[in-house]
Amino acid sequence: MSKKLGILGVCAAQGALLFPFLNSKKYEIVGNIEPRGVFHTKEEEQWKLNFGNIPFEKGLDSLQTVKPFAIVGSPSCGHSSMFSYSRKKTLGEPKSDPTLNLFIQSLMFYKPQVFLMENLPKLLDLIPLTEWKEKLGEYDLIVHTHSVMEFGNSQKSRKRLMLIG
Repeated sequence: MSKKLGILGVCAAQGALLFPFLNSKKYEIVGNIEPRGVFHTKEEEQWKLNFGNIPFEKGLDSLQTVKPFAIVGSPSCGHSSMFSYSRKKTLGEPKSDPTLNLFIQSLMFYKPQVFLMENLPKLLDLIPLTEWKEKLGEYDLIVHTHSVMEFGNSQKSRKRLMLIG
């Protein structure tokens, strides 16, 4: 078989989006860049239990030499959530969100052939698809907004955005 295609997580938390690729014959997880401290522990025990020695980094610096075929990630969505709105009486500003900016920065730096970003549908109201197309002009963008029931979760009313390029 030819070389496996590299999958890089960027803001992929503890790897929920990466897990389906873990024992694949076609894909290889090359790392996960996760800046949010809540997903890291001193010894990275949970990551190591699930992903062994696959790199789990806090920034782009240590994984600059990887050449991923695809990037998958789930940047923070608090700026678009009803929970956040109920507390602050306003939505956040996703354009200033560090995880969303890191995800976009990684697309510009690595230039993967494919990417998948999971978030809340409200994100497209705050950053319209036309802006995504301007910023990521080299990609054909596909938008899916579905209940998580479509992905095997029982929460019918919980909707998610999948932006695929």
